[in-house]
Amino acid sequence: MEKMSKIKVGDYVMWRGAWGRDAESMVKVIGIEITASPKDKEGDTSDQVDVNTQHYIADLDNGKWAYGWQLKPIK
Repeated sequence: MEKMSKIKVGDYVMWRGAWGRDAESMVKVIGIEITASPKDKEGDTSDQVDVNTQHYIADLDNGKWAYGWQLKPIK
């Protein structure tokens, strides 16, 4: 299986809520903001991000948002 190199708006990903303590659930990315540091909650809007970039947040279709480290791409 080919490993995904980007997460794009519209992609489904596995998300762990509660700062990574919750069980994974599949969600759809509806927005991406690339941030200056890993703890920033706002950044520059983008339609995609490299999966190796940890400095981003994503808005999810379940009404939540997540830091990049809370997400795992799925193919």
